[in-house]
This record gives sequence, C-alpha cells and structure tokens, in this order.
Amino acid sequence: MIDISSKDDVYREATAVGRLRLRPETAKMIREGKVEKGDPLSVAEVGAMLAAKNTSQLLPLCHPIPLT
Repeated sequence: MIDISSKDDVYREATAVGRLRLRPETAKMIREGKVEKGDPLSVAEVGAMLAAKNTSQLLPLCHPIPLT
C-alpha cells in the first residue's frame, strides 16, 4: 500500500440508500414504536456506523480513514 499519511484531510460526505421488505403489520409497529425489543431503526443506524468505521479491517488494501 502507498503511505497516505502526508496527504491533507479532505471533507467528504456520502449518502447510503437501502430498501426493506416488511409485512405491513411490522412496518406499523415500527412507526408506532411498539416493537417489544426496542427501536430497530436505531440499532440499524448504529450497525451501519460500526460497519463504516471497520471497513479497513474487512476489505483488503483499504486505508483506515477516521470517520466522525
């Protein structure tokens, strides 16, 4: 790999898009906050952040770039 430690920091922004297929009853429970084990959307958001922050451990030849 190439040493990129001397490169200047650059602001970058990315937007991810996804699709879920749920039963109508499940979607209604999520919207109304009636899921017994908590908010699944918050769990998904935290999971996505953890995945993004650990990308360099999962993909070969990927530089570890700090995310905020």
